Parts: sequence; C-alpha cells; structure tokens
Amino acid sequence: HIMGARWAFTSGLDGELKQSLTISLHTVTSLFSTSGPSLTNAWLPKLTAFIYDLSPASSNTVFDDVGPKLKHVEYFTRADRMLYEISRRNGAELDLVIVSDLYDNTSSEVFLSELRRRIPLNCKVFVISYAPHIGDAQRYSELGVDAFLSRDQFIQQGVRAIEHMFEVDDTAI
Repeated sequence: HIMGARWAFTSGLDGELKQSLTISLHTVTSLFSTSGPSLTNAWLPKLTAFIYDLSPASSNTVFDDVGPKLKHVEYFTRADRMLYEISRRNGAELDLVIVSDLYDNTSSEVFLSELRRRIPLNCKVFVISYAPHIGDAQRYSELGVDAFLSRDQFIQQGVRAIEHMFEVDDTAI
C-alpha cells in the first residue's frame, strides 16, 4: 500500500460500480525544503529495476517515464523470462520490479508469489493494472506488493509513487 492513498467508488451510467485510486503524497514533499534536492535527484539514479509488461506497445510509456531516471532498467515482455533472469542473478542489486497485471500462462497470484520468493526482501514490487477491480489493492498487498496503480494513474503519478516508496523505506537502498 502507499501512504496517502484513497480508494473512491462511483457508479457509472450503466449502474456498474467503478473503483479508482487517488494518491496524495504530501508527506514526501513536506520532507524537503523548496531549495533542497528533489527526490528524483536523490533516490531514483541509485535504483536498478526490472519492468515486465505483456504488451510492448503499451510499455513505452512506463519505460519512457521511469527508464531514464534510474541507474539501470531491463524490460521484459515475458514473465517467465524475467523470473529466470532474477534467479540467474540471484536477485543481486535489484531494487524495484514494476509489473503489469496481465500475465502470460499464469495467474497474478502465482506469478507474484513466485516473484516475491525470488527477489530480495528489500526489493519493491509495483503492480500496474490495465483494469483495476474492487479488492485488487488488498489482494496485491497480501501477496507482498508494495504499490499498485492503474495504467492511467501510473502515467500521472508513477514516478512520484516510486520516489515515495523509497523515501518512506530508505533501508531498501
């Protein structure tokens, strides 16, 4: 979960219940004076990340937003290939894993459980959802996910959420 997150539920014109997540990260900005260094300059350049997304076309936004700000990023279009690379490297020097909630040939529960088993305890897991459902945040939290946003919210607030995760838990670096 992310501190400052708030779920909102609305009913659409068709009567379907819709869920959205709003993140207010006031605690992060209050930690720094306006003349001090930004979190981007302090934390992100130290991070090594793996990004998994089933669809390469949609991944460009995630990679373009996050990739240039981090020390090292590897991108995978196959979940099994990413898990293999994590195992091959024994999770060494991996700070962040950003994954889509769409998986090839497996469920999110199986994939995230296997991912959490293979990565170091201090490695953060961030799930980006194409179509979030009611209860996803709780379910992912129980599977060891550190942050969860919809694809649209990630485009607007993803980098800021990553900064916040590492500022709140500076033992991860």
